[in-house]
Amino acid sequence: VVKTIYSLSCSRENIPRLASDGVIALMEMVWQQEYKRPPDLAQYIFAILYNLTTCYEAQGTLVSHGIVYLIMDMWEEARKDETMTQLIAKAIVHLCCGNINTSRAVAEGAPTILTYIVDNQRIIKDGRQGFSYDMAYRVSAAMRNILCIPNNHMQMVQQGCIRALESIAAQSEKGKNANDPVTPHTQANCLAAFKSMTYNSEVRDALTSSGAIDVIVQELLQEDTAITYPLLVQV
Repeated sequence: VVKTIYSLSCSRENIPRLASDGVIALMEMVWQQEYKRPPDLAQYIFAILYNLTTCYEAQGTLVSHGIVYLIMDMWEEARKDETMTQLIAKAIVHLCCGNINTSRAVAEGAPTILTYIVDNQRIIKDGRQGFSYDMAYRVSAAMRNILCIPNNHMQMVQQGCIRALESIAAQSEKGKNANDPVTPHTQANCLAAFKSMTYNSEVRDALTSSGAIDVIVQELLQEDTAITYPLLVQV
């Protein structure tokens, strides 16, 4: 059954129907049943979950049906294999960049994987090659999207989003060059994410005690040459 669903999920036109027909509940049931699992079962489920998240139109339905909960339930298993880790991480990024119930995604643990990606940028550790710089750009977009909702701010801060965004901004600045078109977008995402939190008094202390303000000031100085640092200090 799982192999059949995997084959169906490889065709994008099938994904909305699979999502609405309860494929997530089926995969959860298959994964959580107590029996001797075939050695390739997890790989097929991971591939299915990744395929499903590539369809923008189905992402909202997938989240409402519990795909993030299932991904987090399988996360430790995924981390045993580099390819599976990459697939599941990309699946979470796909979802968090989409038009979904971000509050549910945050509550079910999506930021755990987003911060994991940032913490493992091209680091060779235990045989793992880490994530590409392009993934940092995608994570910045995902966090920007999630942080558009003020109710997500506190949980995101508690799960390390400020530190992660600081790290992405620092990497972005170091990698800035004419041949790197992604960098300006990454920096803009980090700035927008931080700025959205400045309006929330509940997380303002966490922002001011971090390096977020430096990122905001530096980007504003680059955006408008009429704004000077002394003026920003006065404001």
